Amino acid sequence: MAVLERWFTELGVAWVLRISDDDASAGRLEQASDDDAGCRWIWALNEIVSSTTVHFPVNGRLGSIYGEEEIPVKVVHVLREEKASVWDQLHCARFIHEAMLRMLVFIDVIVAPDPSTTRRDEIVINSAGYRRHIYQKISFLLGVRSALSSASFKIQVPFLLTPSAQVKRIGDEMVNLLHAKGAKVGDAIWSTLEEIRTRTLESMEDLCHQTPQGSLDIHNITRSVMQHIAFILDNYSIVAPVVSEAAARLGNYVLPHIGDQPHLDSIFFLASHEKDRLHLPSPLDSMIMEMTSYLEGKLVKMSESFPDHGLRFLFLINNSDFIWQNLQDRMTAFSSLQVCVATLFDKVKAYMESYLQVSWAPLLSCLFNHKPLCLFGKNYSPLPLSKFESEFQKMYTTQKLWNVPNPEVRKRLRKAITEEIVSGYTTYIEDNNVTNPKFTPHNLKEMLQELFEG
Repeated sequence: MAVLERWFTELGVAWVLRISDDDASAGRLEQASDDDAGCRWIWALNEIVSSTTVHFPVNGRLGSIYGEEEIPVKVVHVLREEKASVWDQLHCARFIHEAMLRMLVFIDVIVAPDPSTTRRDEIVINSAGYRRHIYQKISFLLGVRSALSSASFKIQVPFLLTPSAQVKRIGDEMVNLLHAKGAKVGDAIWSTLEEIRTRTLESMEDLCHQTPQGSLDIHNITRSVMQHIAFILDNYSIVAPVVSEAAARLGNYVLPHIGDQPHLDSIFFLASHEKDRLHLPSPLDSMIMEMTSYLEGKLVKMSESFPDHGLRFLFLINNSDFIWQNLQDRMTAFSSLQVCVATLFDKVKAYMESYLQVSWAPLLSCLFNHKPLCLFGKNYSPLPLSKFESEFQKMYTTQKLWNVPNPEVRKRLRKAITEEIVSGYTTYIEDNNVTNPKFTPHNLKEMLQELFEG
């Protein structure tokens, strides 16, 4: 024990030796919430595994199983002061085993329920403090899981070479222990992800009964959901196995198919054996699709509160484009999310077309769909050009103040409006030999380039 304590002290993790069973079960440990201590623990675990496995006694002597190399590590310095018998394989295996047992008590502390997040009524899912805390926690747990996985792989190699059944048994026990602790951490990651997902969906349900209050900005719930999805995608390679393991136990996220296309408006759990019959996205991709689809549905519901149809579609354009951009920027070339991303892009285009139809197409009807009046036996036109000029000025003055935050979307909208309005207007003044219009086509182009600056 003295040797172990001295070594752990040099590694900066002597505090793990003072963790009691009560501390572990209750998650009580000051260092557990200390980022530096957590990182130190991960580093120390790697040092312990690397030092003891690389220099594991082979053929009754001290040396490296990977070749003849020097041993300038702290474990050697500490253990050289002990009896020579410590260096045989059995004693070395027991020493490593004891070190692992002491180190891995820390896992029980970090996976214990967090008292700061167990009372749901006191937490606001969109609060910056909660988000920062919860993602720091998941990032740390992901780092711990990677360290345990690496340790499990490294530590089993030297024990495969020993002729001693007892030493092999100790090695197997350590590997099984590391796997078990890794599974515990995986469960903690999964439950935290599920907690975020559940709270996010609940907050969306509450918000769908509220109006966006006339704002075209990216809605807070859109930012919140996409922050969560962005975190998952940025850590995809280490989060995906966690979700897949959970799906294997609980059932699998899949997309129900309608015809030849996945139906993105309804996603549910299906028994994992059903997946063998269909070519389906991974569980993590399906989770992302579920959240994205649910968010889209709630945004459509919220958009119905806008009294102006043009505002409604611009709200959907802004939010859907934000979702698409976040997925597109993080998607790999072979991701099954490509279908979802392509569908989102098509939706943005459809919203743009609907916006043009409800906001700007009626303007041209002032020029081309007017009905002449019959006065004193003669047809009389109610000055369609004057009506167009008046309506255009009102539309320009209003929509100049509307906000489209994405410069590329602003550019696409302005181009589409310009092509439709200016071309129709030019045709009218040419066909009717209008020589002195209030607005020249060039004037219209310049004015339309000022739209959506907010």
